[in-house]
Amino acid sequence: MRHPIVIALVSALLLSACQTVSTSGGDSTAGLDPTPPATSPASGTPTPAASPTLNPSPNPTINPTIPPSPPSPSPAGEAAAVYLSGPFGYLDGMATPAGDPPKPASLRALDQHAQRASLDIGFRDRQLEFLNWVVTLSAVGEDMTDGATELATGPGPGERADLISLMGPDAGEWLLRLDAEIVDSPPTTYHWRLFVPDRDMPADGRLDLEPPDLLVRGQSAQVASERGSGCYVSGCGDIGMIPPAHRLPRVRAADGVLTLELSDGSGLVRWQVAGRPVGDAAAERLFADAEAPDGESGPSFQVPAGDWYLKIRIWFDLERGEYTHYVRAIVP
Repeated sequence: MRHPIVIALVSALLLSACQTVSTSGGDSTAGLDPTPPATSPASGTPTPAASPTLNPSPNPTINPTIPPSPPSPSPAGEAAAVYLSGPFGYLDGMATPAGDPPKPASLRALDQHAQRASLDIGFRDRQLEFLNWVVTLSAVGEDMTDGATELATGPGPGERADLISLMGPDAGEWLLRLDAEIVDSPPTTYHWRLFVPDRDMPADGRLDLEPPDLLVRGQSAQVASERGSGCYVSGCGDIGMIPPAHRLPRVRAADGVLTLELSDGSGLVRWQVAGRPVGDAAAERLFADAEAPDGESGPSFQVPAGDWYLKIRIWFDLERGEYTHYVRAIVP
C-alpha cells in the first residue's frame, strides 16, 4: 500500500523541478547584460538600452579624392636665413620688410669676379622651400623697384623649390633683391650688393680663383708666407712635402708679436699657429688657436725668443675654404 504513495511523491517532485527549469531558461539572452535599463527620473519610463559599440578600425580609410592642403607661408615668426653663393663664397641676405630697401653702404660688396657668373640662392635650413620668388637687379644709385631688371621668377616647371639658380649681371655695381614666399616663414625681402669687374667668364664656364696671399708682419716689415695645401672657393691644392726651413720667407719681430693679413683685405674666421725650433725635431708648440665668427682682418699672436718654423692654418670668411701656410719667424 505504501508504494503508490511513494510513486506519487516522486512524480510531484519531478513535475516541480521541470517547471522551475522551464521558467529560468525560457529566455536565452537572460544574464548576458547584467545592467538593468536606466529609468528616467522625470517620468519613470524605462530608457531603452544603448546599442552595443563597435570597435573602430585600426586603419581608417581616407578618401583619396581629397587632396592635401598646399603649404602656405606662416604669417608670423622669424625670417628664414637665405644665402647667396657664387665666386665670392656664401653670404646671407639682409632681410627687410617689403618696400623698405637698405642703403647700399650698409651691405657688404661681393666680388663676382666676372660677368654673367653662376649664382645660387638657397636656405641654411634645408627643410624649407620657396613657394614663389622674384629676383630683381638695380644699379647702385637707382631706386630698387623703379626700372629694376627682373632676373628670375619661379618656380617654373622642373625647378627646385629649395634652390634658385641664376646668371649674375654684367660689369657694374648692383643691388640684388629677392622677394619670396617661404613655407613656415613670413614673406620676406632679401638684399645683396654685387661688384662685377669688366671681365668675361672663361669659355668653359669655370672660374678658377687663386686664394689671397697670407701676409705675416713683424715690427717693421711683412712677408708673404709660403702657401701649402688647402681649398679655396671651388678649387683645391696640395703641395705634397712641406717646404724646408731654408726656403721659407723670414720675418723678424723684436717683441715676438706677429700679425696676419690677407692680401685682398678680406677677413678670417679662424686661425691656428703652431711652431718648432728650426733644426729641432721636437714636437710642435701651439701659439694661437682663435676664432672670429664674423671675420677679422689683422689678428695678432706672439711667439717666444728663438728661430721658429711656423705652420699657420687659416679659415677664410664667407665660407671660402681653408689653407695652410709656412713662414720662418726670428725673435731675438
